[in-house]
Amino acid sequence: MLNQTISASRFVLRHCIASIASIMAAVLFSIVAYVVLLVIAAVADSDPGGPLAWPFLMAVAFATSASYTVLLLFPSAVIAEQASHLEGKGRHLAEIPIAALALLLLTYGECLAIRRLPLYSQTADLHWADTPIVVFLGLLIPLGLYWWVMKFVQLGTAIPAALLRRRH
Repeated sequence: MLNQTISASRFVLRHCIASIASIMAAVLFSIVAYVVLLVIAAVADSDPGGPLAWPFLMAVAFATSASYTVLLLFPSAVIAEQASHLEGKGRHLAEIPIAALALLLLTYGECLAIRRLPLYSQTADLHWADTPIVVFLGLLIPLGLYWWVMKFVQLGTAIPAALLRRRH
């Protein structure tokens, strides 16, 4: 019972922290991009945009990154963890191509589902689904961040988990 509790807790903790890192990285990237564009607007003596531009950008960055993290990155990482049955150090490295393949399949599936929506043809904001390979390639960096953060958390929780198991 204790082993199952520790295992489940470690699973939730590593995916939760990796999800937060994935979402916050996109938001931080958006902040940096906004500051750069603001500096460019000041140097070029052009209009920096309205007062709602920055909050709107942050909301879009948060919603977009939370969506792709929950719908694509998390399932890809879980599929890779479950599919790699190798023991030892090679198991973790085997997860990387499996996660990428899972992300590719999930991305194509999501793009196909979006293209089948009744409002798809009238909604220009959904036409990113026409290029699933571009979406997949764009998500490889967030997947890498998600995976590495997850593995560092897993490594950081391995020692306390082993000590708890020995104690009981």
